[in-house]
Amino acid sequence: MSILLRAVAAAGIACLVAIPGAANAGQEPPARYAFDDVEISFEIGAGWGVYHKTLKIKGNGQCFFTESDRFPDSATGVFEHQGEFVLPEAEFLELLNRFYAVDFFSLKPRYTSESKKVVVRGGELWVMGSKWMDSNTRTISIRLGDYEKSITLVSPAPTAPEELRQLVEFLEEMVPWKSASR
Repeated sequence: MSILLRAVAAAGIACLVAIPGAANAGQEPPARYAFDDVEISFEIGAGWGVYHKTLKIKGNGQCFFTESDRFPDSATGVFEHQGEFVLPEAEFLELLNRFYAVDFFSLKPRYTSESKKVVVRGGELWVMGSKWMDSNTRTISIRLGDYEKSITLVSPAPTAPEELRQLVEFLEEMVPWKSASR
């Protein structure tokens, strides 16, 4: 689906956009923090809300996950699954180190394949873009004390660093999801 936005260039219109994780813009993550002050969140979603999966990992290793699907299970009429597990401290540290290895805290907040073109016609500025409204998304967030950073990958996200994609795959594979990954 294509979108078309039209603005009059001569009017000097300006837009402000709120970006997830931008509350810490210009800040560095803390150099020291307690495990209890760490929380990692991971969300998987499909366009149009067909299914949704979430994972929350606390600094003490407690992990909680949920998944739901708009298309019902034939036996129960609804598909919803939740569970929890404990991540051993060594694995939690490995996961935390992956955030530093990919330089997560300096990456852009969003990676997408959206393309935009600006055309000037008769004194008007036309911004045209194409965007798949039903794209899959993966959002990773980490909170270290008062500092929080989130990154969303809209599939496909060809400009996302390979290390970030590997972190996404790592998080997806660590959960005993009931449904197949989509």
